Amino acid sequence: MNLVQKLDNFKDVISNASEKLATNLICNYVYDLTKSFSNYYHDYSILNAENEELKCMRLQLLKSIGNVIKISLNILEIDVMDRI
Repeated sequence: MNLVQKLDNFKDVISNASEKLATNLICNYVYDLTKSFSNYYHDYSILNAENEELKCMRLQLLKSIGNVIKISLNILEIDVMDRI
């Protein structure tokens, strides 16, 4: 739920950063989001989930987090690689 709440805060962070002209708010948000995701990934298996429904839910969460990170980095004008 922590990750879902962080994702839900994305619009507020962008709005707040825009109003205050403070891009550091976006940087801090992305850092916190990726740190939370790292903990989640360590604690919960995505591809080896207990059932297919849970696996799909976790993959969708992963996709949503990736999209938010990509949008955030684009706002900050940081190039994003498609693959490493």
